[in-house]
Amino acid sequence: MKAFRSPARGFSLVEVVVALGILGFCIVSLLGLFSVGLKSNAASSEETVVASLLTAIASDIAATPVTAPSTFQLSPQFQIPVPVSGAVTNTLFFGSDGTLTGAVNTDAVPSANPRYRATIAIMPPSGTAASSATTVRIFMTWPALADPQASTPPVHYNGSVETMTAFLRN
Repeated sequence: MKAFRSPARGFSLVEVVVALGILGFCIVSLLGLFSVGLKSNAASSEETVVASLLTAIASDIAATPVTAPSTFQLSPQFQIPVPVSGAVTNTLFFGSDGTLTGAVNTDAVPSANPRYRATIAIMPPSGTAASSATTVRIFMTWPALADPQASTPPVHYNGSVETMTAFLRN
């Protein structure tokens, strides 16, 4: 008796082409996700640095003592003039590592490579009420060199974060 052998089975050319087409479509989709992930990662890194700077600026202003005879007092860390009366706006520029790249209210210097701009509006309490709060609005923008003049408000930035807070500084 002769043994019956079944013919060898394999994939046809059509099946291989369809499988490669599906694989190619999946790879192209994944490559598109990589670019979205990289952009998202860069944006979250920027916002993390800015959140740290916002906290540092707000803490610095909150730690500034109030002195009655003076028209303003300089904050301890960033030397921001905090007025006793009358609203004032100050501008600071920071590097990508969060270090201050110049003095308060001076224009950005390209050689210092500033990355972030902080526009700080301070509104001290009006009147003589002891329970009135100093209101502070901090507007962070980047890149800093998009609006390098400290005296003009920022309008050409790519990213921004804004916060507003109030302090009882009496």
